[in-house]
Amino acid sequence: MISAEKMLWNRIKTPIIAGLRFRRRTNGACSTVFFCDRAGMVVRINGTTHKKSTQQNIAGEKGLLTMWFGHDEVANNLDGVVDTITRCAVMRMREI
Repeated sequence: MISAEKMLWNRIKTPIIAGLRFRRRTNGACSTVFFCDRAGMVVRINGTTHKKSTQQNIAGEKGLLTMWFGHDEVANNLDGVVDTITRCAVMRMREI
């Protein structure tokens, strides 16, 4: 994992709110996926446009919400990114 991914993982690896628990999966050197089963959502850091649309379609077919954040966004606005993830996850849990 690169530093922005480590920063985010350190913030979301323990339950944030309402018992949300994320798991981490690294896809090679440049893609890390964070998954919260309870909220039915996937969080990704960066990715190419082609892979992004393909992966988003697969996740959407499974009923998962996919959130994308850039490395710079995570590094420069970690609190805002974590807040956005938390709010979306809580809203998703209310829908499920």
